[in-house]
Amino acid sequence: MVPDAEIVVTELVENAVRHSRSACDVTVELASDTLTIGVGDRGRRPPRLQRPAPLTAGGRGLLLVDRISRRWGYAPTWDGKVVWADVPVG
Repeated sequence: MVPDAEIVVTELVENAVRHSRSACDVTVELASDTLTIGVGDRGRRPPRLQRPAPLTAGGRGLLLVDRISRRWGYAPTWDGKVVWADVPVG
């Protein structure tokens, strides 16, 4: 679980910094068999899953999150959004 969680949090933070150009907050919550990772930023645009061409640099962060996590999504907040992912434990 730890390597998967590290990849997910790294990709979500990278996206927050790159696309919202703001500080971000990371939350982690463990409940039974799921680790929920949330990254809040000040950007208002929803995250978008991309499918870049094989030789294109970048654009695969959410693809990794999508493959590793059980599910992911985002929730608007009063000052931006939180992108979250549920990573299976065990």
